[in-house]
Amino acid sequence: MIAAVTAGDEALMKASEAFARLDTYTVTIRSENDDKEEIRYFFRKPGWIRMEFEEPHRGAVLVYNPDLKRVKLRPFGFFKSLVLDLSPEDRLVRSSKGHTVDKSHIGALLENVWRLNEGGGAGLRGEESVNGRDAVVLEVIGKEGKEVSGVHRYVIWLDKRLFLPIKVVSYGPGGEKTEDVDMTDLESGPDLSPDLFDFK
Repeated sequence: MIAAVTAGDEALMKASEAFARLDTYTVTIRSENDDKEEIRYFFRKPGWIRMEFEEPHRGAVLVYNPDLKRVKLRPFGFFKSLVLDLSPEDRLVRSSKGHTVDKSHIGALLENVWRLNEGGGAGLRGEESVNGRDAVVLEVIGKEGKEVSGVHRYVIWLDKRLFLPIKVVSYGPGGEKTEDVDMTDLESGPDLSPDLFDFK
């Protein structure tokens, strides 16, 4: 028997389709968990990533090369000649929650949400305005005992025009909030030069 598709499933499908259509995006990621993080983030398919750190490690810049599957990290903005070549698994470039650079983009988030939704439930919680952007609120809860990367429930605000996430709150298996991420200055489709994703 095929399970009925819910309005939440349809919203999640629309978000995945929106990500599939875009080529580039930029956003300032403001994350609150055990520590506060603020990162200017640039993405270009098929997986080029540039992250400019404001908090913590102000001035640090890293670039992920999806062809080589390597990260270049310039840890000090004032010392441009020092560049480290690292694996995305290296602890120096993992987030405080253990996220890796190569899986930090919106597409990877949506993959995790889909995995959690298998056997669980996705539902809509209405509409809200977040920092002046109108959004549809999607909630995804895993089936009993299921978690993906330590998350049992996501609440996701999807921009009504772009249908991409602009805010995400994650909860652990005990119902505790584990992360609160603001992405409300998300811009889809900016012109990003390939040179942005390299150190000169």
